[in-house]
Amino acid sequence: MNNIKQQENIILSNDIKSIEAYAFSGCTLLKTISLSDNVMYIGDCAFERCYSLENISFSKSLNKIGNLAFFDCISLKEIVLPSSVETIGFSAFCNCPLLTKIYLPKNIKNIGRKVFFGCSKLTIFCEANKKPDSWSEDWNIYDNSGNGCNVVWGYKLDK
Repeated sequence: MNNIKQQENIILSNDIKSIEAYAFSGCTLLKTISLSDNVMYIGDCAFERCYSLENISFSKSLNKIGNLAFFDCISLKEIVLPSSVETIGFSAFCNCPLLTKIYLPKNIKNIGRKVFFGCSKLTIFCEANKKPDSWSEDWNIYDNSGNGCNVVWGYKLDK
C-alpha cells in the first residue's frame, strides 16, 4: 500500500482478513473505505485521526472493533454495523462530533466504556430491546457530566 496517506478512497482486497492496529491512523485525506467481506477484525486505533473519513462499508464478517478504532474521525455522520459484530472496544467512536446515527445489531455481546464520548449529536438505534448486562454501564456517555446519547431500543433496520 504505497502512499497510503495520500489516498482518498480505498477498497480492500479479499485476502485481507484483519485491519491491524494503527493501519490507517493519520490518513487525513481518506474519505471512503470498503472492507472486503473477509475482514473479521478492526484493530485498536486502526482509523484514528482519519479526519476526512465520511463513509465506511463494513465487512459482513466483521466480529470485533478495537479500542479507539475510529477515534477523532470528525467527518463520520452515520454508521450501520453488520449483524456479525459482537464486540466494540472502549472509546471506539470517541470524538466523532458529526456522528448523528449508528445502528447496533442485537448480536453485540460486549461494548466497552465511553464508546461514543464526544458524540453529543448521536442517536443510537439498537436492535436489542434493552441493554445487555455485559455492556459497560457508561457505554453511551458523551461528556464528563455523564450525559448519555439518545438510545432507541428494539429498532429494526430496513434492509
